[in-house]
Amino acid sequence: MAITPKIEQQQSQTLVMTAQLQQAIKMLQMTHAELCSFLEDTAEKNPLIELSSQESEQKSAAYDYGKPRSSSFNTEDLEDQIIAYKPSLRDLLTEQINIEFSDPSQKIIAFALSELLDDAGYIASDFSSISKRLSVPLPEIEAVLQKLQQLEPSGIFARSLKECLAIQLKEQNLLNPKIEKLLENLHMVAKHEIKSLMRICKASHEEIVTFISMIRKLNPKPASLFTNDVVVAIIPDVFMLPKLGGGWHIELNTAALPKVLANERFYTQIKGSIKNKEEKSYISENWQQANWIVKAMRQRATTILKASTEIVKHQSDFFTHGISSLKPLTLKEIAASTEMHPSTISRVTNNKYISTPRGTFELKYFFSNALSREDGKEDMSSASVKSRIQDLIEKEKRDFILSDSYITMKLRGEGIDIARRTVAKYREMMNIPTSAQRKRIARAGM
Repeated sequence: MAITPKIEQQQSQTLVMTAQLQQAIKMLQMTHAELCSFLEDTAEKNPLIELSSQESEQKSAAYDYGKPRSSSFNTEDLEDQIIAYKPSLRDLLTEQINIEFSDPSQKIIAFALSELLDDAGYIASDFSSISKRLSVPLPEIEAVLQKLQQLEPSGIFARSLKECLAIQLKEQNLLNPKIEKLLENLHMVAKHEIKSLMRICKASHEEIVTFISMIRKLNPKPASLFTNDVVVAIIPDVFMLPKLGGGWHIELNTAALPKVLANERFYTQIKGSIKNKEEKSYISENWQQANWIVKAMRQRATTILKASTEIVKHQSDFFTHGISSLKPLTLKEIAASTEMHPSTISRVTNNKYISTPRGTFELKYFFSNALSREDGKEDMSSASVKSRIQDLIEKEKRDFILSDSYITMKLRGEGIDIARRTVAKYREMMNIPTSAQRKRIARAGM
């Protein structure tokens, strides 16, 4: 068969990514600080873009659901919190937490713990406030803390100098019983009481000198190499408040962003006086850009508000009852209810924060994988299952300690399709001993 050239006509549909569409997508992904910087740079180049701070009496964009009630949120006190973006310990920890924690409930706890870090990188040992705020048991908080102590910089999230140094030595495979004894007696190290340390640690003079030399090479303040901004409050994009009589009030934090205007008065003044073709083209292009920026900002606000509202609707029980009531949620579900594309929801929930009665959270925290239910009822998130396992073990009797197999059978009886190994995994994640270990503790009367 001969091969000959021929002309064919085909019809296809493609999405053309215009420069404006690409910029709109970038604006949707920007944080408050990044957006402010972008707008300031754009306004410097475009004389028809006017920026001004939001007036305190201006009504913020808001959405109510549940029983209607007029409500407003005073955001004047947040205006002073706006800071310029720069790499920091917070950025490093945020990146690591997002990578290391896939479970949304653990991620929420991790970020709550990061808020308690002091300027040196230490954390207080009393987690009762987080336990109460998130309605989560202390063992689960302890389990998250152990994972956080494996992050960089080494020694971060320690509760004491001893623990900080031990974390760093362990990471270098240098921690042993002799050094642990030395760490328990750091006051003797400061006084250079070598002989006493030799006796306590059961080590030679040479070993003690070596141990002290190793310790002096460690960093007693892991956060010291970073800017002291780890405790600065995150600027929320959205506020959520309980309404009288039930339901939630959701509104944008307009105080954190400049108000963008297309300066029509200036445009009208200069439009008629310019005769040069090149200058007319310049003014026309700037006028179009100014109007487009205003429209893009309005669209960005609407998108954030719609997505936030749907997330709050879905996770309303979490805000009322705590982490045990966190529900499974996917990007596709929110995309379907808002009539947006999942990629848009992904962009609008990344690096966007909501201030709630339980704290400030990144919107993407509320997405999780589901465990199916055999009875066809609403799926449960892994966080809810872990909470149920914790509850069963806390209520077990000393003469009837629950095995992982029994807990699995119990959960399946409640309609939760879960494997025994998953129960064991969740139990270990919460730092709960095995049934054999719990039996020994019960027999010892502890």
